[in-house]
Amino acid sequence: MKPLPEKFKPKRIVIAISKGMGVGDLILGTPLFRAIKTSCPDSYLAVLTTPYGSKILHGNPCIDEILLDDRKGTLKRILHIWEMLKKGNFDLSIHICSRTEDVIASCLSDIKVRVGPVTGFLHDYLLNYRFKSDLNGWTDRSHRVEYLLEYWRVLGYNTETEKKLELYFSSSAEEKIAKEMKQEGSFGAKPLIIIHPGFMPPLRHFPVEFYLKLGKVLIKELKAYLIITGIKSEYDMTGILIDTFKPAVFNWVGRTDMGELCALISKSDLIITHDTGPLHMSAALGIPSVALFGPKSAYARLWGPYGVPHVIVESGTPDDCQACEWKNKCKGNFDCKREISVDKVLEGARKLLRV
Repeated sequence: MKPLPEKFKPKRIVIAISKGMGVGDLILGTPLFRAIKTSCPDSYLAVLTTPYGSKILHGNPCIDEILLDDRKGTLKRILHIWEMLKKGNFDLSIHICSRTEDVIASCLSDIKVRVGPVTGFLHDYLLNYRFKSDLNGWTDRSHRVEYLLEYWRVLGYNTETEKKLELYFSSSAEEKIAKEMKQEGSFGAKPLIIIHPGFMPPLRHFPVEFYLKLGKVLIKELKAYLIITGIKSEYDMTGILIDTFKPAVFNWVGRTDMGELCALISKSDLIITHDTGPLHMSAALGIPSVALFGPKSAYARLWGPYGVPHVIVESGTPDDCQACEWKNKCKGNFDCKREISVDKVLEGARKLLRV
């Protein structure tokens, strides 16, 4: 492994983000973008991500360019990324949850400094600055935000900047959402609570029966108005909630793009959801949340809402997971996820809404 050049001050930086990283991951990476621009204000910062992921980064003032990883097939991806990186004339590439294709393309592009964590995969040897951090991105020893900042910290830069999540959406999205909310009567309704069940993927969601009980309690005890969000393919389950909670419910399932969903969340008083994109979107927008997690407490401490008032409600205990992992039988929506307390969620909502 080559040593870093003395007083290394990169001018053109690319952050290669794995295709497997979702909306929440990208939002949690925004303090890293801010730290880079604070340390090297004259640098040019590009982010390599998917077309879907790029939607959450548009408008971020710390990012100068978004490079789209939009090819299918290993060889096509490598060639496409190589062309973009070569054209960009970058002198530093930072590989977050790196994939072999990204690292190969970075190496072929002759980027002077290629940084990434030790993973144990062969592509490690194409990185010329590998690090092994005391912070582990998959345990409860640090929040994910701190782990991502480690990529910059290991290069000798200060990361004690403003660690605020950032998210931007267009004025047209805000105007559209405000207009539609006024037409349906949800604009200005108090308290307005978004429930994002996120029934997909099955490894994360809680059963529809839980949300049926929860919604009824929120309407009765808090006199709340509910907004149900989700994707169209979930409507067989979200539709049950919408039909049950009428007339104190507003149906926003499948009605928004990414920017419009941001605008909708920004108009709410509280969001209740599990570890999914909208949980971190709400944190970036300053909206409090009741975050639902399964029995692995480490996940809540690692992936919980960052920098915003929140309450975490967990189901089961870590022992539940250990038993299933030992048997290698976890099937997703298991009994441990049915144990989550509606009363604790209500208590958390009261605390955050101050009612």
